[in-house]
Amino acid sequence: MSQRFTLPIQVTSHDIDELGHVSNQVYLRWVLDVALGVGNEYQSSTSSLAPRAAVPPGAVVVAFSTMLDTGFALALIDLCKRGHTVVAVDILEGSPFDGGQDPILERMWALQRSSMYRDMRVIGVDVVSWPADITLDQAMHLVPQRGRRPSRRRVS
Repeated sequence: MSQRFTLPIQVTSHDIDELGHVSNQVYLRWVLDVALGVGNEYQSSTSSLAPRAAVPPGAVVVAFSTMLDTGFALALIDLCKRGHTVVAVDILEGSPFDGGQDPILERMWALQRSSMYRDMRVIGVDVVSWPADITLDQAMHLVPQRGRRPSRRRVS
């Protein structure tokens, strides 16, 4: 039977994003702290990168984000560089700015997002948009069907 443990989590002003919520990066760090806290080798970290022990070799990572947090994007890129298949699902529709904006600003925002999608794809992180009017499985059909990296099989 597993033993129970307590892991206190302190929320600071740095943990809160522009929208008044805990940022994805911080939430992911808390989840990892809890997942790794059950072992004897527990070490607290403020890094946005996932510890190697937290993501098993060959794991497929699907991340849901507004893609506004650079640290979160860097963590996804790091996972991709470690050999994981990484898909980022962008849940932000339109621009994050309030009210009617200048059409030039909206166009610049759209070009920036398009450029970010392209840059992440070049690195190996597939990014798909998930508009509210389609289901998640419809959005995921847009992920390129790249061949998965072959996993090493253990021979007994």
